[in-house]
Amino acid sequence: MQKTTKLLLITFALLFVLLLGLKVFTTVQYKKEKKEQVKSLPAFSFIEMNGRKYSRENIAHNKGIVIINYFDPDCDHCQFMTSQIIKNAIRFSTAQVIMVTNSDSAAVAHFINRYQLMRIKNIVMLRDPNSNFYKIWGSAVTPSFFIYKNGAIAKTIMGETKIENIIDVIK
Repeated sequence: MQKTTKLLLITFALLFVLLLGLKVFTTVQYKKEKKEQVKSLPAFSFIEMNGRKYSRENIAHNKGIVIINYFDPDCDHCQFMTSQIIKNAIRFSTAQVIMVTNSDSAAVAHFINRYQLMRIKNIVMLRDPNSNFYKIWGSAVTPSFFIYKNGAIAKTIMGETKIENIIDVIK
């Protein structure tokens, strides 16, 4: 009886390790695929504050600098990064800054008013009500920055960073 129990435990342990290894492998493969997919600005479709769809086609031929910023209005790091972008608005004037969140309209409207983002013409606020950002970019860390030059990824930044790390790329 004890021999059977030990054999059963070993079998379950091996099965568990095998399944865990498979999960790690599939996760690594998924991240590799997403990293490859976002080398050029991927197709996307989110919602503007006025309810209209906004997609990659709204960006003028994927030319110039496009910064995709995934954020959460309640995230302290996101708030700090937004304040830094505003303080450096002139240095960001050559870039199209697309801020995407899956937060509700009221939270986004409050965020826009708090930081007076409507005054900055090159910032577009978008909502992702279906949480598709992760499916497209493979990350939903707040804040995240995907910086594209002429449609090709130039730099990816996950989490809060010094504003110079973004400015250096968009020069």
